[in-house]
Amino acid sequence: MHKIYGDIYEVYMCNERCIWICRGDLCEAIYNSPNKFLFRTTPNNGLDELNATLEGLSFNRNWELWKFNRKLVTKSLTSQKFLRDALEYIQVVWEEMEGYLKEYETLEDDDNGKILDFSKWISTWSTDMTLFLITNQNAFSLANYNSTISQNSLLLQNAPKSILKSPGAFIENTIAYLESWIFFAFTPKFVRMLPGFKERVKSFYDKGNSLRRDIKEIIQKRRKEIEIMDNNIVKEKDIERMKNQDSDDEYDDSQTGFCSDLLTTILTMNANRSINKDTEYNEDNVHSKYMTDDNITGLLIEVVGGGVETTPSTICYIIYYLAHYSSVRECLLKELDHTFGCNPNYKFEMEDLNKLKYCEAIINEGIKIKYCFSLLNPYVDTVTA
Repeated sequence: MHKIYGDIYEVYMCNERCIWICRGDLCEAIYNSPNKFLFRTTPNNGLDELNATLEGLSFNRNWELWKFNRKLVTKSLTSQKFLRDALEYIQVVWEEMEGYLKEYETLEDDDNGKILDFSKWISTWSTDMTLFLITNQNAFSLANYNSTISQNSLLLQNAPKSILKSPGAFIENTIAYLESWIFFAFTPKFVRMLPGFKERVKSFYDKGNSLRRDIKEIIQKRRKEIEIMDNNIVKEKDIERMKNQDSDDEYDDSQTGFCSDLLTTILTMNANRSINKDTEYNEDNVHSKYMTDDNITGLLIEVVGGGVETTPSTICYIIYYLAHYSSVRECLLKELDHTFGCNPNYKFEMEDLNKLKYCEAIINEGIKIKYCFSLLNPYVDTVTA
């Protein structure tokens, strides 16, 4: 086998036997497309118990549903309008974050000032961005977190109203749900039933159910808003058509008035009011005409999880390494100064981001060194040559 596959070794990750290969050309055959390794994980009863293999993207073993979900998310999150909105809102939330940091500097516990938990701070900032871009609604988790750590009762009372009952609990539940994937995937079922483990299993279920309730409430609220908007748009279009009956001008029926966020795209697809014709639901033997609230919830949980946990963790790792490598940090700062200038209020555009080649290289290197989610490995259930 060594002559055929080169250096290989095996390890056991709890109850999973894993064989690791060391030849680069074999790895490329697995990861590059086209290939026969369609599934992202092996069959796992723990993930089945969480329903993770029947929804979303990460562990979904329903090939047709996974393919549709991937197309839907890709089309929505890579549209030009979505990217422009994301770029604009990132700068708005960043300015808000800087304002809180200036306030935070005045809160001194000792001679060195108050210590800031940057991981929690960046997680609330990323949560605000993610939920707004996915739902077009404000979570204000950063404002609520700032009110809490500043211990200012007036700020806490006047904190903006969030779409979430408790932004802090939402972040905690999201992180716990992602951790439950690892726990259930690698912990045998009989172990999960033992004393000590049963309490942890119950905690995972409670937090996961709470997370699902929060997201389902957002979905149902948006669905009602769309129905109201749709009725109003239909009335306006009927009036406009009546006005143009005697006119030679053709009425433009393409304007919907809906936002370009992912949730609205999902809820309006396959309808005349669809905002993105590329993501319409092609009905077949697997799919019904519309996605159910449960399917949407499973998909949004994974997208939200990327913004609440993996993105902040990646940023923290990159900043950690930049703090240890001063020469790299200096080169990065020079590129930023050269691109954006010295104006702290500079509003950058998409074209500016394309110039940040060194910054992009640092991000890619950071992800390579500290990959935040290593459970997704291509898998095929038949022997291939």
